[in-house]
Amino acid sequence: MVTAKFSTNFEAIRSRLKRLPKLMAKTLETSSKKDALGLIATYQDGLKKDNLNLDRLHDFSKDQKVQKGYSQPSTPLYGAGDSLDRTLYNGLIIVKYKDKYVLKFSDKKHHESELTINQLHQIHENGCIIVVTEKMRNFLHWMGLHLKASTLMIHIPPRQAWSKAIARFMRTKKTKENVFKVKMAILEFLRTNSERQFNVIEKYTKREQEILAVMGSEA
Repeated sequence: MVTAKFSTNFEAIRSRLKRLPKLMAKTLETSSKKDALGLIATYQDGLKKDNLNLDRLHDFSKDQKVQKGYSQPSTPLYGAGDSLDRTLYNGLIIVKYKDKYVLKFSDKKHHESELTINQLHQIHENGCIIVVTEKMRNFLHWMGLHLKASTLMIHIPPRQAWSKAIARFMRTKKTKENVFKVKMAILEFLRTNSERQFNVIEKYTKREQEILAVMGSEA
């Protein structure tokens, strides 16, 4: 086994220091991409497992999804899921911006709509009200949804899957970061008997309990 032995002279140390900014930039870039991938996974997992506590679908919508052969017709926003491209489920893309990665919903048209995936995302995330025209009323009647004459608007409730996925991911990420900080604080406290490190342990332990309480109240 070969053991590396670093030179301790000033020039060698200065040379290593020069490498740190590049190393840190690469680390931040990797971390940013890892977070982006983690967010996508959290969003998709929440949709597929239907555990984001979203408003339930109208029976008519469920019947339409059954007729289309979708695997989870009762699951809000899942639709064709991962069986097709250009769905809400597969609509998140990673874009590199300078030294970091950002997420956005695709501007490609949804597989069964004239709207883009991003436009549909905005509608579902924020909710919307659709004014019922006679043409729409007749079409829905032909589809099997018979609106009352007094129904002049259709309300699509907000189903904030993306916002909830972000909140869930950040809680998980914060929990992992806190665990690491607590471990390091414990080691330092044991080594030095530092009251400051003891306070750090106490602070993060209390925060973890608060986070777990919030997560436990989630549907």
